[in-house]
This record gives sequence, structure tokens and C-alpha cells, in this order.
Amino acid sequence: MKTVGGAGVIASRGGIFCLVLGLALIGAAETRAACDCSNAPGSFAWLVNDKIRFNNDAVIVGNVGANLPGGMVRFGRRSCQGMDANDPCSGNSVAVYGDKVTVGEQSSIAGSRSNRLRIGPGAVVRNPPLLNVTLPLVSNDPALICGAFDDITCGGANINVPWYGNQVIAPGTYGELVVGNGATIALGPGSYSFCSVKIGKGVTGTVDSGAVVNVEGKFSMGAGTELTTPDATPFVLNSEGTMVRLSQGSVLEAEVRAPFAKIKMQRAAFIFGCSCSNSMSTDKNHGNVCQSGSPSGAFID
Repeated sequence: MKTVGGAGVIASRGGIFCLVLGLALIGAAETRAACDCSNAPGSFAWLVNDKIRFNNDAVIVGNVGANLPGGMVRFGRRSCQGMDANDPCSGNSVAVYGDKVTVGEQSSIAGSRSNRLRIGPGAVVRNPPLLNVTLPLVSNDPALICGAFDDITCGGANINVPWYGNQVIAPGTYGELVVGNGATIALGPGSYSFCSVKIGKGVTGTVDSGAVVNVEGKFSMGAGTELTTPDATPFVLNSEGTMVRLSQGSVLEAEVRAPFAKIKMQRAAFIFGCSCSNSMSTDKNHGNVCQSGSPSGAFID
């Protein structure tokens, strides 16, 4: 692995999506927002405080950042990062920011700004890398990576959807949401608050793009489960927990705001949307595809 510095095609469900983060974002728990993939300076589709570890054979669409000093962005082997979901290995821009950036063997990224860059055999940084970065990227308070974030209040009746059941869930404040394997669920527009969410395997979930889903604790999706929107505009998922988990082959179409959480994506899991979190780790063959909900190029509260 070569060290530089030290001191100084995918089937998208409807296009591309990016998250503009930082002090301009007011990410309160009840705020409905939309974002775009403008590739503007200071915008990040995938932003963490600490570490992002993208695994082998991945597709990443949108800007990537590790907010804090000592933060790391790592790409595995044979992965592509860019701004075009149909051709993620094309284009060049300053797109990956972090104290330490590692580009694995035969991977290709649009460009980088870092204090330390490690490039594997056959790897490509398409825009000439910049060996300096100003940190933090958005805030020196890790809790503010998603902007201002109101406390989530949950409580009330639990919702238990049985295996292979079918349920429409109304907006409201609840206890736990537990969805059995093979079930079908639907969430309309409005605000939902849960103490935790556990969705089983093979669940089909339709979520209106006007929904804001607030989760106080853990959020998890089983293998082969899909939570998508009819119009390919991501809904908002706010989490105050320490884990957002997508199991193997699952699909989530959401703007994920989880400032205290680790986002864990298992093999062949996809997020069509964007995320801000404390950290992120992935298994191979995953996709993080920036998918747009706003033509304006800015957050809309």
C-alpha cells in the first residue's frame, strides 16, 4: 500500500440523492427536509464523525466526509465513488474528505482532500488529491453532525405486525414497532415516533415521502426487507439510538439522521438516500446511492 502525504453501473430506484449538512442544516426530530446531489463544496451525502469503512465491490454515489480530527474514510477493493449512479467510476471533483483516506486495490474515487492518503495497487484518485483538510468539517460537537437535533419522545401502545400480516400504520407516538417476517406495511405522510423498530426478513414496506420516522433506540431491518417510497423521494429517518442496522440484501430509501449511531450495512444492502451518523461500516457488494428529493440544491424545512 502506497502512502502519500502524512504531514500535510447500478439500478437506481429513481435517480440520485445527496445530503447538504453542516450548520445550515436544522435537523430537528420533527423537521421534514429534502436534499439533492449538487456536489457543492461542504455538502456530504455520507457523513460520519469518526470512521466510514466501505467494503469491497461497492458503489458510492455522492460526497463522503469524516467530520472530526483523526476521522477516517476507507474504500475496499474494486469500489467506485462518483456522482453519477449510472457511471460511478466517472467524473472528477473533490468528493472525499477526512483526516485519513484509504483507497483500496483497483478502486476509483472522484477526488480527495485529506492529511494522509493511502492508495492501493491499481487504485485511482481521478482528481489530483489535495493533501490538506480543515477539520472539523461541520462541527466540533459530535452531537451536531446532523445539525440541531431535538429529543425524540416515544411511548404508548406497541405495534406488532404478525408474520405475513398486512398493516397500515397511522401517524402517532408509539412504543415498540415489531414487524414479523414476510409482512407488508404502509406508512403515510406525517410524524411517527417509536421507542425502537425491529423489522423482520422479507418485509415489504411502503413509506410516503412526506413521512418523518423518529426512533429513540435501535432501528433494524431483516434480510431482504425493503422500505421504499412510491415516488423515489426518500423519507426522513431520525434515530437517537446507537445502531441502525440493514441486514443482507435489504433496501432503505431514506435520509438517515443518526448522530450517535453506527450504521451497519450487511452484504448487498442498499441505502438510496443519504446519512449522517457517528460511524458507518459495510459488508461487500453494498450500495450507498445519493438520491434526490429537492430540485433547489438545499435543505427545505
